[in-house]
Amino acid sequence: MKIKTQRTRLRCWQDADRAAFAAMNTDPEVMRDFGGPISRQQSDAKLDRYAAAFHRLGVGRWVVESVEGRFPATQG
Repeated sequence: MKIKTQRTRLRCWQDADRAAFAAMNTDPEVMRDFGGPISRQQSDAKLDRYAAAFHRLGVGRWVVESVEGRFPATQG
């Protein structure tokens, strides 16, 4: 499922998102309000939980990317 606006898309998680997601999760500033950075293994497990929630419930956390396909959407 996708939702698209003029500047961003919301979509379900994919295996291709793992590296970018892990990079976000190791950034101290990004993770400051979430208890601090997490490891790649923890990040992969979190992505698995997000994807499973979508599969099981049809709802969950979205990937927010630019309409050009950059994730995270704020990436230059």
